Amino acid sequence: MEKKWLLILSALLVLLIIGGLFFFFFSGKSNPLNDAGDDGSIGLLRFLGLSGNKDIDTDGSPPPSPTPGPGTTPDGPGDGTGQKEARLIQITTKGVIGPALTKDGAGISYYVRAGGNLEEMALDGKNVRIVSPLTILGMFDVLWSPTRTKSVLSYADDDLAKRFISEPGGGSPVVFLPQALTATAWSPDGTSLAYFLPQGTANTNLVVASHDGKNPKVVYSTPIPDLTLFWPTKTTILLPSRPSGIAPGVLFSFNTNTKAATVVLDSAYGLTILPSPKGTAMLYAVTNDRGRDPSLFLANITGESATKVSVTTLPEKCVFTTNEFFAYCAIPKNIASFSILPDDWYMGVGFFEDRLIKIDTKTLATETVFDERSFDMTNMFLSSDEQHLFFQDKHDNTLWRLRIVP
Repeated sequence: MEKKWLLILSALLVLLIIGGLFFFFFSGKSNPLNDAGDDGSIGLLRFLGLSGNKDIDTDGSPPPSPTPGPGTTPDGPGDGTGQKEARLIQITTKGVIGPALTKDGAGISYYVRAGGNLEEMALDGKNVRIVSPLTILGMFDVLWSPTRTKSVLSYADDDLAKRFISEPGGGSPVVFLPQALTATAWSPDGTSLAYFLPQGTANTNLVVASHDGKNPKVVYSTPIPDLTLFWPTKTTILLPSRPSGIAPGVLFSFNTNTKAATVVLDSAYGLTILPSPKGTAMLYAVTNDRGRDPSLFLANITGESATKVSVTTLPEKCVFTTNEFFAYCAIPKNIASFSILPDDWYMGVGFFEDRLIKIDTKTLATETVFDERSFDMTNMFLSSDEQHLFFQDKHDNTLWRLRIVP
């Protein structure tokens, strides 16, 4: 009798299982035995490892593509993880001083504004490491040598500006430069350092020393007290006066062979310049005698063949490509709101709201590269492959990276 009831119960159980399977497979597209549940549970067949295809859902459609993570944009190239690279990346969240490519071009070196530590990171802002924990309070400027093996660090101490030559990593002791010097520039090969040193109240001497500050020699003397320095070629040092929109400026070219200085530009209000990498050309800007209506020009290094560019900015908001075929410039959209240029911008009266444009140095044709956010771009430089442009935002001195090629 018991065996009879067991047989009946077994038969009923088999019929129930067959009926359930028939319902699951033929009642609709969804297959609960294979599909995941809304609560995150997995289907019975998948749990048992009996699903016929783990990459295709039971309705025959492929699984959806993964959603890009935060901070990515749909227009960037792949980053090797299947996601799109963000076109604009904030490299640092803290203010920095003197950001520049490392010697091999594979990373970025910079000094932390708060404290003065020297740090390095990858080009995407990752893998930050401290190169030198030396604390330098009051640092306000860094001038890297072209070889990236040394830098001139400037800092304020009791309202006095002091400067010394430092070797990243602390390989050599620091060398302090004369306290009264007013401007510095490295030679293109990084073997020499030029600086202006006042001599009493009458003249200012142009001094050239070795890369470690030794063997200083006076090569030129001028009664003009406020000249600055650019050293674009082995034989040419440019000597522009400190810019002001309410004072006429002058630009001299000093020949290191003949030790002679010639006038390139004079009576130029608001004069600021940027030599090209090879020293064959320069961008310069001037204003009227009230520091308004600025204009941007492209000329050869002697000041000849000057041509007005259709956009207006300060040359220090530009960077040339290595071959000098193009220049990228941050163009302030609100430049007309400044009363005296470049004075007001230098003194922090206001901030520019920039768009980035590309200038063809042969035709002077321009094209907009980036106009999606308003930065006040400074200290611009390009990656070695010129795929990315790096800049600091003057609002907080943070470092950013922008992809400038499609």
